[in-house]
Amino acid sequence: MGTAREVVSRRLADLARRGPVATDRGQIRLTDRGALARLATLDAAPG
Repeated sequence: MGTAREVVSRRLADLARRGPVATDRGQIRLTDRGALARLATLDAAPG
């Protein structure tokens, strides 16, 4: 993946605050697939 563990942890924490994922004890749970897909589309948009 080529990224630091701290960067991944920060991104996961941000996603957990936004709501599409939940993290607990080393696990990542998808809680809102549609919201995560929308965020992925926004992040991939040019510009």
